[in-house]
Amino acid sequence: MRKSVFVVLCALIVFACNHAGSPTDPSATHNTVQYIVVKSARTGQAVVGVEVRGQVDVSSSDGNGRVVFGDAANGEILVMTKIGFLTRVVNARQGMIEYLWEDDALLPYTYTYHLVYDTNNATPLRRPVARMLTVFPSAETRNDPRAWPALNWAVNLHNRTNHDIQYAIAPNDQAGVEFRIDLSKDESDQTNPGALTYSYLNGNTIVSAKIVFVSFDAFWGDHLRKAMTHELGHARGLNHGVGLGGMMGSPDPVSDFTPQEKEVMHNMFLREPGNWAPDTAPGTSARSTAIGSPIVCRMSPDLVLQ
Repeated sequence: MRKSVFVVLCALIVFACNHAGSPTDPSATHNTVQYIVVKSARTGQAVVGVEVRGQVDVSSSDGNGRVVFGDAANGEILVMTKIGFLTRVVNARQGMIEYLWEDDALLPYTYTYHLVYDTNNATPLRRPVARMLTVFPSAETRNDPRAWPALNWAVNLHNRTNHDIQYAIAPNDQAGVEFRIDLSKDESDQTNPGALTYSYLNGNTIVSAKIVFVSFDAFWGDHLRKAMTHELGHARGLNHGVGLGGMMGSPDPVSDFTPQEKEVMHNMFLREPGNWAPDTAPGTSARSTAIGSPIVCRMSPDLVLQ
């Protein structure tokens, strides 16, 4: 009996020694970060030569986009820099894959800045976390011979353009959707120059929206479907593009989003709400913003953006 007990005790000691500090031991891995991977937001491919600077270590990404650290603390602030990309500031996490936003001739930072951030109020990135945005058109919108097809055209264009967020039109005034967009006409609103979008926030997350047209007839020809597409773009967090035209920046009745707008829509979903310009993750900056329900767009009938 004593011999059996001794053998069991030895086996337990050997097992404990062999497993001390193994990857399955949470205490061995939760305080340090050994590596991260850096990729391009545009292509999804590894980015070579990104300098990643922590509080102690300075490393560069290899041919696989992998950055190896000696002993970076979990949650430590990392600064990632490379010419052709926006500087990324983010908290370290073991095995994280970080997608860098391009800053080049195709997508200059000034364009990203205007489209992603509310430049008038110096606010961070605001977007829904919901993947499905449901539009609730008023009865008047459904029955209007121009507004109804224009809305369907706008929803279909958004859904073809970007799959990170999709739109649906509610068949009736049902309840229980994750994200609601009310769309109506109100001729009595004297503050509305043509079309107006409100976004409702919880922190920096857009949780619902309201789009109000003062008149559908004020938007002639294809301007109405462009206006519908533009306002739905605000519901997903887009601001006004400056310098490259497109759905969010041009006064013309364009029929598609620009390549830059499409790239920014994808890039925004790679970031959490609250990301600060140029590309600083929430929790790495002392800046904060108040909760509110801002008006994000006023559009006149001739589509001159104000």
